Amino acid sequence: MKDKPHILLVDDDPFLLQLMSLVFEQAGYRVDSAADGSAARDHVEQQPYDLIILDMQMPVMDGLGFLNWLRVEHKSQIPVCVLTAENRDRIEDRIRQAGADWVGFKPIDTQVLLDQAHQILAN
Repeated sequence: MKDKPHILLVDDDPFLLQLMSLVFEQAGYRVDSAADGSAARDHVEQQPYDLIILDMQMPVMDGLGFLNWLRVEHKSQIPVCVLTAENRDRIEDRIRQAGADWVGFKPIDTQVLLDQAHQILAN
């Protein structure tokens, strides 16, 4: 039997982290969470993940800072789904160029996010 996929949720909104954790745990995922990019970096340095779901606007280290660290310094190819409340026209290209595998815009239906995670992990 294959292990459950292990994901890292990164968002500074504790309510959203709790909601997403519940959704993914009920779908059979192992879930860790972090409130900012710096805490997420610590998680990634300590254990492997199958997927990261990353907010853009956070204190300490924002999503782009974390994504840059992940791709350039850590040289990781862990798939990353980015969530942002920013205007699509302003940020989507920058996020994709930084190495995101998928970009979703808040507010987002949790089923859409879950479906996207399933699709990314299936490939």
